[in-house]
Amino acid sequence: MAGADPIISVDDIRAIKKLIRKTPKEYALFVIGLATNLRASDLCQLKVGQVRYLSVGHPVPMVEKKTRKHRRITEKIQGHRTD
Repeated sequence: MAGADPIISVDDIRAIKKLIRKTPKEYALFVIGLATNLRASDLCQLKVGQVRYLSVGHPVPMVEKKTRKHRRITEKIQGHRTD
């Protein structure tokens, strides 16, 4: 299985966000992924109810799929601006 390279350019992040901005689900997954460094498999486990009214500092408990580690994600999305 081939690995994926990280997106490290702020310009690339801005371009991707601009492309997916009109698709709320993809945009939310992308921004949460950037802010938390979760794997795609872990992002896909999230339910709308867990993140719909998420506020800064509110933890979301989850179990990472690959490592089976219990994790409490405390979101910092408001501080994560690249646009």
